[in-house]
Amino acid sequence: MQENQISLSPEKEAELNSLLARLEAGKLSADEQQRLGQVLPNSNIQIMLQMAMRSESYSGPLPHPDQLNKFNPETQKTILQMAQNDQTHVQEMQRKGLEGAIAKDKRGQWMGFGIAIGGLITAGIVAKFSPAVAGLIAALDLVGMVAIFVVPRAFEKFGLPNNKNSDTE
Repeated sequence: MQENQISLSPEKEAELNSLLARLEAGKLSADEQQRLGQVLPNSNIQIMLQMAMRSESYSGPLPHPDQLNKFNPETQKTILQMAQNDQTHVQEMQRKGLEGAIAKDKRGQWMGFGIAIGGLITAGIVAKFSPAVAGLIAALDLVGMVAIFVVPRAFEKFGLPNNKNSDTE
């Protein structure tokens, strides 16, 4: 089998080789692409062109390592220190938020316990004078405690939103 050979002038062959090398390196400009189309001989020569695309994504508190390495050592240390300080701040804020939520829950439980005991004592005192009113006070007291403590836990168990805003006290 004999391949088709086309003779090009040495200048055109050098230009063609240069353009093909730039094409392989992925550094061919639009003008050079047009020139390559003009320089390529119109014949039965089969040329395979390949195109590769590389995409890179990076996110985080620090720049990409390649970009970070472009800075001088003092700037690199400053950037790293800033990232460490930011991380420490975020962790401290999360810790304080969690401690605050725990304290709020404890305070709410103690207040709820006090109100429940107060309601039951009130119902006991009123029971001497009006058993119906005492029963109503005790029932409302117990229903209120169930609504406050049991229902939100049931919502959590089944993954339903309970419309409780945890940011307000």
